[in-house]
Amino acid sequence: MYGYKTENGELIINQDEAKIIRKIFRNYMNGMSLTNSAKSAGLTIPHCSVRKMLTRTAYAGYDNYPAIVDEDIFKTVNAEILRKTIQNPRTGKIRRQKPEVKKNFTICILSDDFTDPVERAEYVYSLIQEC
Repeated sequence: MYGYKTENGELIINQDEAKIIRKIFRNYMNGMSLTNSAKSAGLTIPHCSVRKMLTRTAYAGYDNYPAIVDEDIFKTVNAEILRKTIQNPRTGKIRRQKPEVKKNFTICILSDDFTDPVERAEYVYSLIQEC
């Protein structure tokens, strides 16, 4: 993984790559876009790769990795990524949130008193209740 190397069977921080990672975090915290944060730090990678880098928990010291960035910086950057995901920074428009999919339903006892399939379907749908 970028920013780390193994030496004598131990995972350690690659200091040259860690400097670039820290600079990308700083750049993004200071308002640069994902792509420009990386370019300014000397990496030319697509914005989706920068986003993946900024959200990688290993860089904050989780999952038995040595920390490259401070946990507070990591949380601040990820809160900003989430905010920008919900609200477009250029237009201010809030993106449509995905609706919650309901998965647990029950249905009451059915009656067979219908000859018309449309009426029966309407009746059956009226019996469905959310759990």
